[in-house]
Amino acid sequence: MLTKLRVSSQYLRIETGRYGKDRVNRQNRICNMCSTEVEDEYHFIIKCALYEDIRKLFLNRNIYTQSSMETFFSLL
Repeated sequence: MLTKLRVSSQYLRIETGRYGKDRVNRQNRICNMCSTEVEDEYHFIIKCALYEDIRKLFLNRNIYTQSSMETFFSLL
């Protein structure tokens, strides 16, 4: 999964809206799960509200903050 994210080989809207007959402008490739913003890798890993509980399961609740997630994302 990590490799797919790094090489943009996943099914996020940022990629699926780029090709084929269903092409969509970048700003309109909104996340189907939360409908708040463009669904790119950063949104998927750090911001999407749908995955908030899953993030907390995998991270120590004491260190789970927006800045710690941004650091984690930058290491990817």
